[in-house]
Amino acid sequence: MRRLLVVGTGRCGTRYASHVLRAAGVECGHEQVYTFRVALGIRQPRWATFTAESSWLAVPSLPVAEARTILLVRHPLDVVHSMLALGWFADDQRKDVAKVIYQHRPQIRAEATHADKALAMWVHWNTCALPYVHAVVQFEDMVRDPAALLVPAGVEGRPSPEAVAEIAADPRRVNTKDDKKVPTPRPTWDDFRPALARAALGVAGMFGYREGRNLDVAFAKRG
Repeated sequence: MRRLLVVGTGRCGTRYASHVLRAAGVECGHEQVYTFRVALGIRQPRWATFTAESSWLAVPSLPVAEARTILLVRHPLDVVHSMLALGWFADDQRKDVAKVIYQHRPQIRAEATHADKALAMWVHWNTCALPYVHAVVQFEDMVRDPAALLVPAGVEGRPSPEAVAEIAADPRRVNTKDDKKVPTPRPTWDDFRPALARAALGVAGMFGYREGRNLDVAFAKRG
């Protein structure tokens, strides 16, 4: 099998995807080939026995010529909510995460709030990966039906319904990290810098998320 690479923004379901691929018979790692050290340029990726890898940390290495690459996307407000609850852009937390992000896309650092940084990361990470991917898969579609990922990935095997149910019931494999999250309200589009929100809505619409279409009027009123 040709190597397979699943990329995304982080908090978009890459761990879940790795378990779906394993249940379908694919030897898939999660942040085991493309690690923080690889993303920072300190070492080279080591595939070892893996034929697939699912990692947001692979985006700085794109394009990867020998791999079929899938971009896994998740609704931006859900991604931002999870990032904020885990302190991704807090000064005293997750410095490893921020270091990778700012090294690859330094303009994200200039955003004024943690929420704007997280949304800018969603926009930049997805759009810079997009030219190098073979297909875009919504996380929400993959959860409803693993074939949404497996078909464009070129994987013939399918996990059993029991295996899918077991993955979905395991917080470690779904990677909710609820035990590490600080209670945080889910953001609304009004919580972001207007121009950034418009940009994110445009990208979200391109990926098939349509809920924000009616917010154009609200943004126009804000100027």
